[in-house]
Amino acid sequence: MEGIKRVVLNQETEEDRVTSLSLRPSRLEDFIGQKDLVENIRVSVGAARQRKEPLEHILFSGPPG
Repeated sequence: MEGIKRVVLNQETEEDRVTSLSLRPSRLEDFIGQKDLVENIRVSVGAARQRKEPLEHILFSGPPG
């Protein structure tokens, strides 16, 4: 264990931010196993674009993953 330095901080570091952003889906196609949910969001986004209005608020809830 010599030479291994473990640091635990109570604040988010720049490395944490970069890693967190790289793991989040950036497109609807990146969501895995959520076909019905993704299709509902796709329809909502398309309808908002046609109306030329912002998408209404969407609240995601449930366990991560």
